[in-house]
Amino acid sequence: MYTGVATWKSAQSKQFETIYRATDRSWEQQLQTWPGDTNEVIFEVGNDTSCFNKPGNVYCNGPLPAGKSFRVRLFSCTAAGCSVSEPSGLFMTAGKSLSLLNKSYLLILQNNK
Repeated sequence: MYTGVATWKSAQSKQFETIYRATDRSWEQQLQTWPGDTNEVIFEVGNDTSCFNKPGNVYCNGPLPAGKSFRVRLFSCTAAGCSVSEPSGLFMTAGKSLSLLNKSYLLILQNNK
Protein backbone atom coordinates (compact mmCIF):
# COMPACT_ATOMS: atom_id res chain seq x y z
CA MET A 1 0.00 0.00 0.00
CA TYR A 2 3.00 2.30 0.43
CA THR A 3 4.67 1.72 -2.94
CA GLY A 4 5.13 5.01 -4.77
CA VAL A 5 3.43 7.12 -2.07
CA ALA A 6 5.44 10.06 -0.74
CA THR A 7 6.03 10.86 2.91
CA TRP A 8 4.85 14.18 4.39
CA LYS A 9 8.40 15.60 4.27
CA SER A 10 8.81 14.63 0.62
CA ALA A 11 5.38 16.09 -0.25
CA GLN A 12 6.25 19.30 1.61
CA SER A 13 9.44 19.68 -0.46
CA LYS A 14 7.23 19.45 -3.59
CA GLN A 15 4.69 22.02 -2.27
CA PHE A 16 2.23 19.12 -1.75
CA GLU A 17 1.85 18.64 -5.52
CA THR A 18 2.17 14.87 -5.09
CA ILE A 19 0.25 12.03 -3.46
CA TYR A 20 1.39 11.47 0.10
CA ARG A 21 0.36 9.43 3.11
CA ALA A 22 -0.50 11.13 6.42
CA THR A 23 -0.72 7.95 8.49
CA ASP A 24 2.24 5.94 9.70
CA ARG A 25 2.74 2.25 8.98
CA SER A 26 0.82 1.15 12.09
CA TRP A 27 -2.48 2.87 11.15
CA GLU A 28 -4.13 -0.17 9.53
CA GLN A 29 -3.16 -2.38 12.47
CA GLN A 30 -4.61 0.16 14.92
CA LEU A 31 -7.90 0.24 13.00
CA GLN A 32 -8.10 -3.54 12.79
CA THR A 33 -7.79 -3.85 16.57
CA TRP A 34 -10.11 -0.92 17.45
CA PRO A 35 -12.63 -1.94 20.16
CA GLY A 36 -15.81 -3.45 18.69
CA ASP A 37 -18.08 -1.15 20.72
CA THR A 38 -16.46 1.95 19.17
CA ASN A 39 -18.34 3.02 16.04
CA GLU A 40 -16.53 6.26 15.30
CA VAL A 41 -12.87 7.06 14.63
CA ILE A 42 -11.80 10.67 14.15
CA PHE A 43 -8.55 11.40 12.33
CA GLU A 44 -7.37 15.02 12.13
CA VAL A 45 -5.15 15.67 9.12
CA GLY A 46 -2.18 17.99 9.71
CA ASN A 47 -1.82 17.92 13.48
CA ASP A 48 1.71 16.54 14.01
CA THR A 49 4.21 19.41 14.17
CA SER A 50 6.97 16.95 15.13
CA CYS A 51 7.13 15.85 11.46
CA PHE A 52 9.60 18.68 10.85
CA ASN A 53 12.10 16.82 13.06
CA LYS A 54 11.50 13.30 11.72
CA PRO A 55 13.60 11.61 9.01
CA GLY A 56 12.37 12.04 5.43
CA ASN A 57 11.43 8.36 5.06
CA VAL A 58 8.92 8.43 7.96
CA TYR A 59 5.20 8.65 7.19
CA CYS A 60 3.64 11.25 9.47
CA ASN A 61 0.72 13.66 9.70
CA GLY A 62 2.46 17.03 9.40
CA PRO A 63 0.91 20.50 9.06
CA LEU A 64 -0.75 21.48 5.80
CA PRO A 65 -0.11 24.76 3.97
CA ALA A 66 -2.81 27.42 4.07
CA GLY A 67 -5.04 28.01 1.05
CA LYS A 68 -4.25 24.66 -0.59
CA SER A 69 -6.78 22.16 -1.99
CA PHE A 70 -6.50 18.46 -1.15
CA ARG A 71 -8.29 15.24 -2.03
CA VAL A 72 -8.56 12.48 0.55
CA ARG A 73 -8.67 8.69 0.33
CA LEU A 74 -10.34 6.86 3.19
CA PHE A 75 -9.28 3.53 4.66
CA SER A 76 -11.84 1.09 5.98
CA CYS A 77 -10.39 -1.77 8.01
CA THR A 78 -11.65 -4.90 9.71
CA ALA A 79 -9.85 -7.93 11.13
CA ALA A 80 -9.97 -9.37 7.59
CA GLY A 81 -8.02 -6.48 6.04
CA CYS A 82 -8.36 -2.96 4.67
CA SER A 83 -9.84 -1.31 1.59
CA VAL A 84 -9.19 2.15 0.18
CA SER A 85 -11.74 4.57 -1.30
CA GLU A 86 -11.49 6.54 -4.50
CA PRO A 87 -10.28 10.15 -4.03
CA SER A 88 -12.83 12.48 -2.42
CA GLY A 89 -13.97 15.89 -3.54
CA LEU A 90 -11.72 18.85 -2.78
CA PHE A 91 -11.02 20.11 0.73
CA MET A 92 -9.31 23.48 1.07
CA THR A 93 -7.26 24.61 4.03
CA ALA A 94 -8.08 28.05 5.42
CA GLY A 95 -6.03 31.21 5.29
CA LYS A 96 -3.65 32.97 2.95
CA SER A 97 -0.29 32.46 4.66
CA LEU A 98 1.54 29.42 5.96
CA SER A 99 0.60 28.59 9.51
CA LEU A 100 1.56 25.67 11.71
CA LEU A 101 -1.90 25.91 13.24
CA ASN A 102 -3.68 25.47 9.92
CA LYS A 103 -5.37 22.08 10.05
CA SER A 104 -7.96 20.31 8.00
CA TYR A 105 -10.53 18.32 9.99
CA LEU A 106 -11.90 15.88 7.54
CA LEU A 107 -12.08 12.23 8.43
CA ILE A 108 -14.76 10.59 10.54
CA LEU A 109 -15.26 6.87 10.10
CA GLN A 110 -18.56 5.58 11.35
CA ASN A 111 -19.55 1.95 11.71
CA ASN A 112 -22.95 1.36 10.11
CA LYS A 113 -24.06 -1.79 11.93
